[in-house]
Amino acid sequence: MATGFRLTSYEGNGKDTALYMFENVDGSDLSTAVNAFFNQRGYKLEEGTREDGIYGTGNGILRALLGGFAKRYRFRVKIAGDVRTSRLTISKAMSGAMGGFMGYNRMNKEFERIAEGLKTISAQ
Repeated sequence: MATGFRLTSYEGNGKDTALYMFENVDGSDLSTAVNAFFNQRGYKLEEGTREDGIYGTGNGILRALLGGFAKRYRFRVKIAGDVRTSRLTISKAMSGAMGGFMGYNRMNKEFERIAEGLKTISAQ
């Protein structure tokens, strides 16, 4: 993994999408760091690749049965770049609406937590 890469810019709407720009890292190394970030928080790559995939945690069936009382989160990750700079985009891969008001609020809070945490991956 590349050492010394750092976040150079962040744009987030606070709701459902966040964009990060990193320097001194290629897409492959950034995807390794993002994968480690999600794995440390109990997420698994459920669909796609590390560069264009969906990380999730929790049980979809329990979420359907128990609504907001069951923990279930999914986030889409897209990474693109060249040898010197890489762009990471994260967005919600589910709305949380199946869990009603409580599920929707929990999804928003988890998105904020993940979006803030990803700002620190260059320090890992």
